[in-house]
Amino acid sequence: MVVDGDDRMTDRVEEARDRPTVGLRADDGVAYVMALPGVTGELVRTGGSDRTTDITLDHFGDKSVAHVDIGFPIAGEATADDDVLIAVSMLQTPPGGMWDGVELERGSTFVYGPGSSQVARDPIGLRFALATFRWEDIEAGAAVLGRRPPTAGHRAVYRPDRASLFTRLFEEHTRVEPAEDAADRLLEAVVELVSDPGETTTGARGWTSQQIVCECLEHLERTATWRPPVLTLCRAVGVSERRLQQAFSDVTGLGVASYLRHRALQATRLALSGPAADRVTDVAADHGFAHAGRFAADYHSTYGELPSVTVRRARSESDRGEVTHERLVPGD
Repeated sequence: MVVDGDDRMTDRVEEARDRPTVGLRADDGVAYVMALPGVTGELVRTGGSDRTTDITLDHFGDKSVAHVDIGFPIAGEATADDDVLIAVSMLQTPPGGMWDGVELERGSTFVYGPGSSQVARDPIGLRFALATFRWEDIEAGAAVLGRRPPTAGHRAVYRPDRASLFTRLFEEHTRVEPAEDAADRLLEAVVELVSDPGETTTGARGWTSQQIVCECLEHLERTATWRPPVLTLCRAVGVSERRLQQAFSDVTGLGVASYLRHRALQATRLALSGPAADRVTDVAADHGFAHAGRFAADYHSTYGELPSVTVRRARSESDRGEVTHERLVPGD
């Protein structure tokens, strides 16, 4: 969304939609146009402030997210198009914020189905992220994951315990992964937030759990990815999320995300153990770990040492002419 009814601001929004990342700034508050397709609205400035409202747009494949930092008090409303679902995740909530009469809470997510409207009271310092999704993508994603899609009139507020994954995605954006995977991850998060589990656990083509897991691993090798969204794997293999989870549990004793995380950690350790290892953050990012702090904690929990220690030891051994032999064992 972008503040200011000026035609020049509208032109800047249109240009922003075609760029990977862009920042927009507004210091008036008469009206606004939305920087994301599928939603329109009106806005009124309700108080004084020398701050601006800043909007950052990020594009991931065919999905876009707007990060909004409110710099002056605002009363506004927004309406979703008839074929669009809006999801808004609260990142920072100073006192005084109200959406549809609900007091704002950090980590909560507001969802508005096609044609729904929302009335807001935004205080200075409010930060939120907003994304729009085509309704047909919500239905298709639910079908791939084996879930029951919501009705078109769906409208709800999800508290942080239910919306935490969606909020974390909005905060981090998983910038290190391909745009298509990031788009799938955003869609997967909102589908799982608004839909209910389906009943079927049958697999496509009558495959056994072993065959499903092997096909997933082959897909990872073909695409050179380490931690793709579950939606991507379901679509590639042709099974529901429940069947995929069951297959990995049967074969590895772990859920899909846990198995892929351990597999990526093992490959990361192998890369860091080489004499010419790159920076830890770069290697971690190459293997799908977007958050350096969480990666270091997971690595330490698994291997009993920080990744930087692994790198220093590998370089020391290389300087002494020693070689550390460690191999990546499929299924470990």
